[in-house]
Amino acid sequence: MELIKKLLADKGPELVQTLVARAGFSEGEANDFLPAVLGKLGDLFGRGELDLTEGASKLAERINPGALGLQIGLDEEKASSGLAAIVPDLLEGLKGMAGTGGIAGLLGSSDGGTDGLNDLAGKLFGR
Repeated sequence: MELIKKLLADKGPELVQTLVARAGFSEGEANDFLPAVLGKLGDLFGRGELDLTEGASKLAERINPGALGLQIGLDEEKASSGLAAIVPDLLEGLKGMAGTGGIAGLLGSSDGGTDGLNDLAGKLFGR
């Protein structure tokens, strides 16, 4: 999870602005959406199902926009739009981090989930 947390810390504000500008999210929606997406990536990793070689659209499908939307109170269409806006950047960021830290260290541990992500997001976005 450490590199996922680093990704949130490094790119979080930029990704929030991408969600606002390209997907029509409010800042509050974006601040809730981003840690949820990263948590889903952590879940995929924990199950051994995170494949950085698949395309952004395939990864977005695997995150399951319907379930993600329900989790944070967005409809599936808006969640899909948000994923389309940020998954390519997330995928590139993860690939870059995997290249420097090795795939085994991609998330720091294989426990998955959102432990600590919401706390970090709160600190980053003043919540």
